[in-house]
Amino acid sequence: MKKHILFILIFLIYSHSFSQTIDSSWCGMSSGSIARIDSSFSMCDSSSNFNVIIESTVNNLWQKGKTTKFGTSNTRDTSCAIMTDTLNSYSTNNTSAFHFNLPRRYSGDPYYNYYLKFWHKFDTDSLLDGCWLEFSDDTGNTWHRIDSLNGWGWSNQFFQNGFNCCNVYTNTIQSSFQSFDTLLNGHKGWSGNSNGWRHSALWLTLALPIKPNRSNPINAVRFVFQSDSIHTNKSGWIIDELNIGYVIGPGGIENLISTKQLPIYPNPSSSGVFTISYPTNFVKGTMEVYTIHGQKLISTALNKQLDLSKYSNGCYYYKITFDTSTYSGMLIKE
Repeated sequence: MKKHILFILIFLIYSHSFSQTIDSSWCGMSSGSIARIDSSFSMCDSSSNFNVIIESTVNNLWQKGKTTKFGTSNTRDTSCAIMTDTLNSYSTNNTSAFHFNLPRRYSGDPYYNYYLKFWHKFDTDSLLDGCWLEFSDDTGNTWHRIDSLNGWGWSNQFFQNGFNCCNVYTNTIQSSFQSFDTLLNGHKGWSGNSNGWRHSALWLTLALPIKPNRSNPINAVRFVFQSDSIHTNKSGWIIDELNIGYVIGPGGIENLISTKQLPIYPNPSSSGVFTISYPTNFVKGTMEVYTIHGQKLISTALNKQLDLSKYSNGCYYYKITFDTSTYSGMLIKE
């Protein structure tokens, strides 16, 4: 009997350890990055961890429900999707938006190295009409487009299909590097016809790099649809399932992603100097620091201060070991 109970416990622990799934559709796999999915959410979920907020603007087109206007031969269950009107083609001179706060992967998760994926379909005029993403680091008080060269100071070289994002602002689906679709207003976005369902994904560490004028991690995502004054009798935009997880960079650093962390401050650090808080019995512990690609930079005895000032701005992983306990997490130098 005891053997049976022990076997069941081992099986449950083993099963839980491998409950995360590798996303084989992630374009960055060709560059050695692996995306793991923790959770999936319906766009109609309304829980403490995920809630879609349709913004209270005049003539906001976004509605939750089921539709046939995108075609009846769907390969996905859209009984609870969100779309620009469930019945009618989209109206003219319209700007509509909805947003949600990013669900935390676990308690205390700082959102870094975040993987965000969603399924969608679009049918718009290919000139001015289109749709795009915006991001916030203050839970929706201010929003920034990811193709902007001001605001957070993003550069297009940090935002490219095939490595740190996948099928973003393009109406084709493939695993290689892709060019972006640009609307007539100069902004990048989705427009035209997606020719069926598409998944789009972002690795938020690299797609949205750390900059000195951004004080907080990305914590909210906004979906914006816009039309001009010409009626085209087209369907608009529909978004279905949302997947979240994390990305393991080239070199393999999966074991450095942990829910067991130590208080480290300031984090992010503008100087590159971090103060580590740990119990006094940790004095014989060791500490290692890695790049996001898994390259070991530091291996030393545990100290109250860690100096990364000579390294470039960005994200780093730490691993602290004491006896049989391991603590790990991310450090941000900006």
